[in-house]
Amino acid sequence: MRKDELLSYLEERREHERLDRNFKLRYGQIEDLSKIDPDREGELLDIGGGGIRLLAEDASLKDSQLMIVMEIPGWQVDGDEWTRTKDTTDIGVLRVIGNVMWCAQSSSHAGKHEIGVRFTGQIL
Repeated sequence: MRKDELLSYLEERREHERLDRNFKLRYGQIEDLSKIDPDREGELLDIGGGGIRLLAEDASLKDSQLMIVMEIPGWQVDGDEWTRTKDTTDIGVLRVIGNVMWCAQSSSHAGKHEIGVRFTGQIL
């Protein structure tokens, strides 16, 4: 399965099993091309073909660029091919770059922020 097919699969699964799709991720602001450091932790709330909504401790500025690293249980990666194994000890790693479209205090998680990120189309 190609990376774009994986994103489509995750979007479909979110519609049917939204609670089962939440998992931890790492992200960091891209300050320049020499510093891409996903040093913050967050939680994926939902994903679509064009972006994600994540839950974070800290706010992010609108229009900032983020590197996001998602470790997806039950998947293996071989080059550009993704294979669903359903074995949660298998972890597929997906790295994406995106722009922060909005950031707001979470109404359901006290003291945390929800961040909407649009994929820039570059998937590493």
